[in-house]
Amino acid sequence: MSALNTKSDVFTLGLIFAELCVVMDYKKKVEIFDNYRRAMRNQLLAADETTAFITMLTQRNSKHRPTCTEILKDSYMS
Repeated sequence: MSALNTKSDVFTLGLIFAELCVVMDYKKKVEIFDNYRRAMRNQLLAADETTAFITMLTQRNSKHRPTCTEILKDSYMS
């Protein structure tokens, strides 16, 4: 069975969303993405709600990541 599933897609969505929220050069992007992969918080966004949303999507343990339905129902999306 493949290790890739919808939970890995959610993690990738979180990384893409972080990239869309902030203009950053390649070096900064690598640093930020590596921090998320290590489950380290990033201080790149001013909005706490956006940081919390991205953190939720990029949980290191895939069992703690939301489903697509949960993402759509999240208050951040309203």
